[in-house]
Amino acid sequence: KDEEPEEFTQEAIMKRRQRMKELLEAKEKKIKEEKMIAKEEEKKKNIVIAAMKDDWKKGDKCLAFWWEDKNFYKASIRQVSKKSGTLCCTFSEYGNSVVLKPEQILPEGCKVTKEIRQSAWFLHTEGIKAKKKAAAEKLAKKKADKRKSRRR
Repeated sequence: KDEEPEEFTQEAIMKRRQRMKELLEAKEKKIKEEKMIAKEEEKKKNIVIAAMKDDWKKGDKCLAFWWEDKNFYKASIRQVSKKSGTLCCTFSEYGNSVVLKPEQILPEGCKVTKEIRQSAWFLHTEGIKAKKKAAAEKLAKKKADKRKSRRR
């Protein structure tokens, strides 16, 4: 292809500058929009869906969240802890148990959506983080107490 010779008149230079400026602005705008979309997606991931039922009783049938495969399975309520607000569920088909928050349990027959799964998983990961933090604080306190007792 034959390229046109580049003009070096003041007007041509100004036009090229303007085009480059517009291209840069368009690129920055696109990047900004992509960041906004990514932020919105992140917000959607971390939304905790409120418990569909908060008056669970021992023996109630439900769908309980199993963290290993991020799925819900048929279960029954084995124990309700008033103090911590958690529920111990036993999976009907497998016999194992898990302690969950009410937000991680659904009434039997309820449709499990992607959002509900994400919400239950988010609660699970937040619970793990809280436990690790508490354990680290307990260990730090224990070490500090040990140092104090040595000084005496």
